[in-house]
Amino acid sequence: MSPSPAVLLPGTASDEVFVARVFGRPLTEAGFAPATPAVRGVRECHEALDAAWSGTPLLVGGISLGAHVATAWAVRHPGRCAGVLAALAAWLGPAGGAP
Repeated sequence: MSPSPAVLLPGTASDEVFVARVFGRPLTEAGFAPATPAVRGVRECHEALDAAWSGTPLLVGGISLGAHVATAWAVRHPGRCAGVLAALAAWLGPAGGAP
């Protein structure tokens, strides 16, 4: 049985190397095949997630903006998503109580 695919995206202040170092080993040990594409910007993130889809549901996620984009992609493609791993996702609530 092959590992389940996982695609993790960087935030605006990180890159694919950082994301791989943070998530690579734990995801591999949990039975996933992590991919951390070299993307810059929201459009490239969406394109990377679309390109990773091969008929098997993906675990998607990322850090900061990458987590936000992955979550938005998962909402638009619920049949393609096996789960979301979001670290430090962007805040979208009212500014009044935000740190």
